[in-house]
Amino acid sequence: MRSTGSNPHCQPCENLKHWIEIVVRDEHNQPFERVSGVLIDAMKNKHPIELGSAPILIENLAPGPVEIQLDYDEWLKAAQDKSHPRNEEKNKPVEEFSSSYSAHKSGPVVYQEITTGDLTKLPKEIVLPANHQKGKAGTLKLFTDKTYILQVRAYKFITLRVGMFFDGTANNTYSSQWGKQQLENYYRKWKAKYDAECEINSKNGNGAKKRSSNYGTF
Repeated sequence: MRSTGSNPHCQPCENLKHWIEIVVRDEHNQPFERVSGVLIDAMKNKHPIELGSAPILIENLAPGPVEIQLDYDEWLKAAQDKSHPRNEEKNKPVEEFSSSYSAHKSGPVVYQEITTGDLTKLPKEIVLPANHQKGKAGTLKLFTDKTYILQVRAYKFITLRVGMFFDGTANNTYSSQWGKQQLENYYRKWKAKYDAECEINSKNGNGAKKRSSNYGTF
């Protein structure tokens, strides 16, 4: 039965028979786990979703574009986790996976590289690195009756190495100053003793000579 209402946002019930299938993977074709969010259809209806190993499949949708909005806190933690590093190899496992994927209802499969910002709405105070902002990998457009394999651009992690000093901690300033002071104290005691022995040997005619080192003349 058709709707006779005048609301421009109403859709006849028989039109709510469309679907969309979405798979979200990292650069190594690994899933992101337990990230919740919503899929917003063309009627602005929100459908709860959760990223995981299983594909997202939403049915009974109105035809047209859809949008994904993941919980930004959960999504940023997952996308920036070290378990999802960059793929430094030449092969593209996600693209290869998409070429042999069995889509829902044998529909078309669309492979696309995306960024973290494409799948969430961030508050103004959070600014992603330029390469991970919305649209930096291309415009993401999702439509019903298609299967999408989305590869999220990975972050580049930097390893910070911290030196361990004399007291066995990473308190660099205190430890280095303490160690330097101990070395200087030992050097002064040792040099005074050495100079005294040289003077005695000189008086006895042994002719001991002083040598130079990294710490000065001794």
